[in-house]
Amino acid sequence: MEYTIKLTFITTYGDTYTITIPKANSSVTSSEVDDAMETILAANSFYGSKGYLAEKSSAALVTTVMDEIEL
Repeated sequence: MEYTIKLTFITTYGDTYTITIPKANSSVTSSEVDDAMETILAANSFYGSKGYLAEKSSAALVTTVMDEIEL
């Protein structure tokens, strides 16, 4: 099983922007994720065509199960 964290923010233009963190620890807590998102917002270092990250929208721990198919 593989885990990915998806952090979704609202930008200054009102759009959504998602940061994906691969190979995440499955035991990550909501407090750790919230702290990480606050740190990202405080750094104000993400800017693109959708503007700066302005506020937190959502976060998710995505679980991927991959079954190999033998050929």
